[in-house]
Amino acid sequence: MKKQGVTARRVAWWLLLIGNSFAMCGWAWCCARLFPRNDFAWSLAESSQPVVVQGTVVAAPEKMRSAQGFLGAGSFRETSVWVLNLSAARDLHRWVPVSGQARVFVDGETQPLSVGTHVQVHGRAVRPSAPNNPGEFDFRQHSQLNRVLTIIRVRGWSSIVVCPNGITVSAAGCIDWLRQRCRNRL
Repeated sequence: MKKQGVTARRVAWWLLLIGNSFAMCGWAWCCARLFPRNDFAWSLAESSQPVVVQGTVVAAPEKMRSAQGFLGAGSFRETSVWVLNLSAARDLHRWVPVSGQARVFVDGETQPLSVGTHVQVHGRAVRPSAPNNPGEFDFRQHSQLNRVLTIIRVRGWSSIVVCPNGITVSAAGCIDWLRQRCRNRL
């Protein structure tokens, strides 16, 4: 009888030890993968600042219409939005490796830019801010849920340069090319 109690305690201790080990491994994985130290968003503030970044296009540009302003007299400004997987940022005279994703807003007509294209973007970056008024859309929460923590605003397509290493062919790029072709046909 006494021997069964000791055996049950040993089994419980081993299960507790293994469970704690799995929990620590899971936490370490989350810290390394979900919150990397070189995430570009950590170096930004809620006020915009000029940046030059390099990365790979993850989501192709889509047309987006800006809201009409009071002084616009009925005119709408065309804007396109796409997602960039960041790889490097310019720091004075050298490139610094960074990680993370950025949502890029470009003023002007949408240009063809396929998934997998390596680009260099000159624009102004900002971290999404919390809503200032009740009922206002929460861009910070939306960005955190989508894991796109950086917003880059670009004045025009002339500020986007395709890098010499060009396009990486991938399954996602082929699917996006097919989607764009079908959308253009409709």
